[in-house]
Amino acid sequence: TLFPYTTLFRSHPDFVACHNKSYVTKYDMLSEIKDGGTFLLNAPWTDAEMDKELPASMKKFIATKKLKFFVIDAEKVAEQVGLNRRINVVMQTAFFALSGILPVDTAIAHIKTAAAKTYASKGEKVVQMNINAIDQSLGNLREVKYPADWAKATSHADFCPIDDPYYKNYIHPIELKLGNKLPVSSFE
Repeated sequence: TLFPYTTLFRSHPDFVACHNKSYVTKYDMLSEIKDGGTFLLNAPWTDAEMDKELPASMKKFIATKKLKFFVIDAEKVAEQVGLNRRINVVMQTAFFALSGILPVDTAIAHIKTAAAKTYASKGEKVVQMNINAIDQSLGNLREVKYPADWAKATSHADFCPIDDPYYKNYIHPIELKLGNKLPVSSFE
């Protein structure tokens, strides 16, 4: 196996990927990532747009934890080769390129072999579209050079759009998948 059991279930991951740009304002994805870890975001944004689109809390986590931050517009890559918005092979390729689990050439060969087997029943055209997506992925992957001032980013509007104490203290954390962080004593 590629991953030891303990690596899969540790609480401080080395690598976090966000496959849907809308999640950056919905979920707290980075609070548990280890310092110096890698964050991969699927988004069409330039660096200037990134500064506007990312919530202050996420920018602060990225900068204070000194994350390696990469972005790829996986949907654009998939659409260019005819896969519509099917981004799985694009994101897999980016993951293996960044994670260092396998040499990049070896990982890409394995992804191509798996794509050929997986999509063989759909025809050679679909297989070739997936191969083309894999081939174009690394050319569309880029590192974001974020400014140091992201470490000081603040906003009162991060994560909670409704100004109601009950919603802020109970409902919203649960919506963000942070319910496990709510102390039992707060429900008394």
